This record gives sequence, C-alpha cells and structure tokens, in this order.
Amino acid sequence: MTYYGIGMTFSNIELEVLQKAIAHYLNLCKREIKNGTFQGDSTTIKRIRAELGKATKGPLEISLGELERPTLEAALKSYVEAGEREIATDVKKPFRADIELAKAICEAIDVELRRTIFTDELRQERRKDRSPVRD
Repeated sequence: MTYYGIGMTFSNIELEVLQKAIAHYLNLCKREIKNGTFQGDSTTIKRIRAELGKATKGPLEISLGELERPTLEAALKSYVEAGEREIATDVKKPFRADIELAKAICEAIDVELRRTIFTDELRQERRKDRSPVRD
C-alpha cells in the first residue's frame, strides 16, 4: 500500500484558525478519552500542534501524512460545527470569518492530497510506458 504525504504552507491568519481548531479539538479529545475514545486523534493532533508551534512570523510549511489528514480535518470540521452553533445563537458573529477559513483550509488539504495522488499515478504510468517489454 502506498502512503502519501503532503506539504502545505499556511499564512499567519490560517495558522491562527488552525491553532484555534486544534485547541478546540484537543479539549473535545480530553473529554472523550475518559470514555476510551479519541486517544489516537489526541496524539496526532498534538504532533500537528507542535509543528504549528514552530511558526514565528510569515508562512509556515507543515508536512501532513495521509493518515493524519482525517484527524486534522475532523478538528477543523468540529471547530466549524461549534462556530455554526455559536452563530445560530447569535453569540459570536465574528466567528463567521474563522468558520469560512476553516472550511477553505479543509478543502485545500483535500485538494492537495488528491493532486499528490494523481501526480504519483501519472508518474507510475509513465514508468510503465518507458520500461522495456520482456517476452
């Protein structure tokens, strides 16, 4: 089985939203770990948080493995759902921009992974076409 990883660069504003989403998700994980779930997600999200913590100023590039992507997407989606609940109760209208950016980051991660897989498949096809045929 092939394992894919991607590298992504995030701006300062995107980093802020990612860090908020990760903090939100870690709190959720802490509650759920008591029930015996989310332990793997907690470990993965802590590794991603540590990598994001390296950011000082300017864009930060992180690497994200194919198996880590669902955890980061779950964190972003959980953050979006919490934000939408806040907006529904009209508590925090400024949350709307964070929600839209979190959705865009989630989509960008998915697009980048699909691009990586497609590129690799094309590369493999070209290798097959170039290899000599044996009888």
